[in-house]
Amino acid sequence: MFDNFPKIRETLPQAYQEIYEQFYKSNREGEGVASGLAQKLERWLHYKVANDTQGISGHKTLEIGAGTLNQISYESDFTHYDIIEPFEALYKDSPKLQHINAIYKDIAEVAQSSDINGGGGKYKCR
Repeated sequence: MFDNFPKIRETLPQAYQEIYEQFYKSNREGEGVASGLAQKLERWLHYKVANDTQGISGHKTLEIGAGTLNQISYESDFTHYDIIEPFEALYKDSPKLQHINAIYKDIAEVAQSSDINGGGGKYKCR
């Protein structure tokens, strides 16, 4: 039953990869009618997540699956805001990158980070 997992996909030709990235990013930024509506419905979740740390300064945040960095718009404390996102095309060239302390492509990289092992303090789970 699980012999086919994890699936290994062939690399797309460069032209197809560029189209895929363009449409994926457009979808995550809510540029289409359906994805725009979905983004509006998701807005309440962004507020709930950001509200969890309202009034607390200096906390550490690790956002897993940061995508296009859309959570950043709802946050107010960027003292230590790290992200895990393997799909670099989603956040590349984003003006919101100025708020990011560290970027990881895989969660395994976080445990190897000297900031975690030697820096003390834990991330606030949200």
